[in-house]
Amino acid sequence: MVCLRSDHGKEFENLNFADYCNEHGVDHNFSAPRTPQQNEVVKRKTWTLEDITRTMLIASGLPRNF
Repeated sequence: MVCLRSDHGKEFENLNFADYCNEHGVDHNFSAPRTPQQNEVVKRKTWTLEDITRTMLIASGLPRNF
């Protein structure tokens, strides 16, 4: 079974998304509200992905205004 955890953002709190998860066997859980510890983990992962993306774009040799 696949498990998905998200914050209480409105984009994931709706019946359509819940139905989709149920239909595809996804266990959707919400993280605890107002937990800065979890927010920091997500921020660090996002920064890492942005750094990787930036490095790949620089290495590709594309013009900066691409």
